[in-house]
Formats: sequence, C-alpha cells, structure tokens
Amino acid sequence: MDNNIPQTTRNVKSAEPDNAGIFHENFSPYRGRHIYRKQEPAGLFGDRLSPWLTSEHPLTDAKITGAILGRAVIGYFLAVFPRSFCVDIDDHAGKGAGYLLSVYETVCRKLNARPSLLCKTPRGLHAFYFLTHPVPELLLTERARAAVAGVPAEVKPTSQAGTRIPVEQRLIDPLTWEPLGRPFAAAVGAAAKYHPVELFGLSVMPDAVVETLKSRKDRVVRVKIWEKIGRLEAEYAGGIRAGTTNDVLCELIPVYRSGGLTPEEAAAEFSALLDPSYTGELRAYRRLVRRVQSFYKKEPETRFRAMPAQDPGLFTEAIAGTIAELVTGPAESRQQKAALTQRKRTVKKAVLLVEGWKSYIESVVRDRRFLEMWNYLYPYFKKNTREGYFPLSSNILLKIHGHYEWDVLPFLLEIGYLERAPYHYTSIYGVCYYYKIHSFKFVGEKPQKPAPVKKIRHAKAKSRAEQVREFKRQHQNATVREIASAFGCSLDTVSRALKK
Repeated sequence: MDNNIPQTTRNVKSAEPDNAGIFHENFSPYRGRHIYRKQEPAGLFGDRLSPWLTSEHPLTDAKITGAILGRAVIGYFLAVFPRSFCVDIDDHAGKGAGYLLSVYETVCRKLNARPSLLCKTPRGLHAFYFLTHPVPELLLTERARAAVAGVPAEVKPTSQAGTRIPVEQRLIDPLTWEPLGRPFAAAVGAAAKYHPVELFGLSVMPDAVVETLKSRKDRVVRVKIWEKIGRLEAEYAGGIRAGTTNDVLCELIPVYRSGGLTPEEAAAEFSALLDPSYTGELRAYRRLVRRVQSFYKKEPETRFRAMPAQDPGLFTEAIAGTIAELVTGPAESRQQKAALTQRKRTVKKAVLLVEGWKSYIESVVRDRRFLEMWNYLYPYFKKNTREGYFPLSSNILLKIHGHYEWDVLPFLLEIGYLERAPYHYTSIYGVCYYYKIHSFKFVGEKPQKPAPVKKIRHAKAKSRAEQVREFKRQHQNATVREIASAFGCSLDTVSRALKK
C-alpha cells in the first residue's frame, strides 16, 4: 500500500536543505557556546546595534538555521581543529565601498586566493576560506594573521573570539561583488576549498613547524607561548572596549614581548581582542604596530619572564631524594666519594626535570586546544598519553645528562621509575620514545643507606687491634716499634691495641 503513495509527498521535510549540517561541516563551529545580539527596534538615527553577549548554552541547529535565514543575529566560536577561517574586514570610519574593495583585494593578494564565500555585514565584509584538511586552531590563527599582517583586517573567529554567522541574503560573489542569489546550501556546496599549503606555504605542515621550534635560539617551545598567552587572552574574550585599551595594552604587550612574539604578531593578537564597537586610534593597524614597537624598545628585558617554572608537586622533592639515595658505588677514596655524590645529584636533577615535564604534559592534555595542537605536531601523542605514556624528547635527556658521562636513563629504568612503552622510535615521522612515570612508587620508601663513615672506621680500627694482639702473642719478644713497622701504623696505635 505504501508503494502507491506519490513520491512528492514523502519526506517533504527532508527535501529542505540542511543548512545547520552544512554549516557545521564547512565552518567548524564550536557547539558548546555562542554569541548573540538582541534584536532592537530602529532608533531616531537609524538601526541600533546592541553589544555582543556571550551565551554558555549550546549552539543548536535551530539557532544556526535562524541566523542563516536572518531571523536572529548569532555568532560562533571556532572549533579546536577547524577546516575554515574568516578574515573580517570592517569600515568603522565610514570610508566607503572603495576602501573596503582596496582592503579586500590586498587580503586576496596576501593569501593568493579569492575567498570561498563572501558575505556583507553591517560594517564591512566577512571573507571565509574553506580548507581541504583540518589545521589546529592555534596554528591556523597564527598563520592567517601572519599572512594578512599589515592589513587593517582581523582573523575571526577563534576559540576565544566569535564572529557573525553568514546570512543567506547577504552572500555576494567573491569576484564581482554582485548578490549571489543562491541558497546557502548551494553556495557552500559550490565554494572552493583550498589545501592549507596553497594559502600559507609549507610552513603550516607539521614537520616544518617542528623544525621551526627546534631552530629557535632561546629554545622556548612555541606551544608554551601559545598556552600562556591563551590563558591571558581568555580574560578579554568578551572584547576590549573603549576607555580600557591603554590599560589592557600595558598588561598584554609585555607578555607578548617576553613570550618572543614580534611587534607585528603582538599587534595582531591585540587587534583581534578589540570589541567590534571600538573605533579608536588603535583600530588602525599601523598605528597599533608603532605603539607596540615603542613599548618593545622602552620596556626592560627582565621585567617579565616568558615561561614561569613549573610548580613542583607536593611529593616531588621527596621522590627525587628517595631515588637519589638508591644510587650506589665504591666510596673508598675521596675521589670515589665525590663521584658518588655527583651521581646522586645528577639523578635528583633528572627526576625533578622529568616530574616538571610530566606536570606540563598533564596541563596540555587537560586543554583540548593544546592537545590537538600537540597531536598535529607529534603523531600518536593523544593516543599514547591516554594510555599513560609520556614523551621524553632528546632535549629533556640532554638537560638531564649535562656534561657528565654517566647515563641516567638506564638507572631510572632499572629501578622501575621509568617504564618504556612498547612503541618504537621513528625518526621519519617524528615519533619519540614514550615512558610511564611511576612517581608514587617511591613516595614514603626508605632506601637502605650505607653505614656511616665513623662506624666503618671503627670496624677497621677494631680489626687492626686484633691483628696487633695476635702478632704479639706469636712474637712475644717483639717491641712496639717493630710491631708498628710491620703493620705500617703509628706507635700510639700499637700501644692502645696492646693495652686492651
């Protein structure tokens, strides 16, 4: 009976385009929260723009569809591993279409490509670029900002700053700027998708990023810089408003500088945090760069530290001391004692370094953004850390060994502090050795210490006295001087032995 039903009446709802699904697949939104603007009636002097507000409620399909059809003003944040990015071109000073066209052409020239999708906004343009392969948001944002450096445009959204969902009726042709006149689903389906290398070159590939990190003179891992800067910028995710820009500038720019960012990179980071309603002098990118360069020259080098030392755990010192006391070796001569003491210090230093590294890796794993970044740069990082294995790079081992010839790693493996993963080292793909770190195995353990020096000397002295008395019993006519000469000791030593 069902076969007699006309095809046109079946699943009428499914024939409608799934705008929300298409948006999710191509724009890579973070679904956990979103931004929105309240709909306000037009005022005496035209449209009134209410401030952007952040909602911690999920970005549902209904909200996405409503925003695409123009029923609501909603913005989205970027996922941690996206396939797209957007360049926001605004005309806050009201310079007109000619100014927007000039900036737009400059952006296209910098990226060597027209955007996949172009949308008009109340104050300018949003140029969306779709990618064939996902790139971690931290790396994608950095590369996009570097590509459009010097252009009065912002790279938005990010995981911290949101941007408006494109409206179907405002889509325009990236080449002619004429209204597109196509449904949202059809426009996105026909949009070009670029390989990341086409837009940013080989510098966006994992091996190139790792080589860049290795070649830094100060050996500060760039991922650590992203982590600290990300925590500070999260405080201003709602946007920096007029009247507070100078105070925030004085707070953030020293951190950017001490973190190793160039003035252009620092200016791009700060510009991305400005509230859309801000129209002050710092909105001009060149003006902002000059302010940052001036600050860089005048600010003392040591006022801020780029990366604070990792906070040691509660039992870290105890664990390091316990393991150091397990080091054994000959201690007969002064040189042997000094060598043994140095080995213990080396082992303690090694354990403190490993424990600090473990603490840092645990903080990376807890943050999804940095976890995806590390997994992009170092294959199998996410999988191995989930299994309880931590990577130990050659840099960590070099810090452990220093200029001493004694190899600490076999000792730490022998006592069970480290346990090597069953996965092999692969230099081609940048896969290092992973280890389990059994820290709490050594909490509260009391290692067997060697006997104190005084007791050893007392035992030797007692043995010598017995030998002297035995020699006297066998040679009753021997004098004290003759006995001292036979044993190579002093006359007083022989006299004290014979009196007992």
